[in-house]
Amino acid sequence: MALYQAYTHPKIKKMTMELVLKLMTQDSTIKLAEKDAIICYGSCQMTCIDIVKSSKDELFTLEFLEFLELIGRVANQYFLGSESEQKPLCDKIAYILDEWLAVIDFKREDAQPYEEGGLEDSEEEDPESVGLDTIGSIVLLPGLYD
Repeated sequence: MALYQAYTHPKIKKMTMELVLKLMTQDSTIKLAEKDAIICYGSCQMTCIDIVKSSKDELFTLEFLEFLELIGRVANQYFLGSESEQKPLCDKIAYILDEWLAVIDFKREDAQPYEEGGLEDSEEEDPESVGLDTIGSIVLLPGLYD
């Protein structure tokens, strides 16, 4: 949230395309090519029913949810063709976040390495003991599907 707020335009309370592209191509060590940055930007925007009637604000700004998707798309794009391309997306996202948060002198707390299996293989916390049922890697909340 701190990163989103740091790059939010003060008047419209959203990230503008200009500021997002600056973050992706100039401000951090993650320096995507402008073409790749524009593709990530366009891909993370929510579907627009009638693009012709859309306001400039809708097309050239990002909501917080869209920014979260942008992080994933940048993580995927940044590692394309590298040795790390096959790493789990969560590890790639963690790397991107670390680099971007450094721009605003912020550091993630409790950065834990990804462990294969997640909640299922955890010996510390049994899903049954906390009232959760799991199917594969999907967590079902009690009472939600009764």
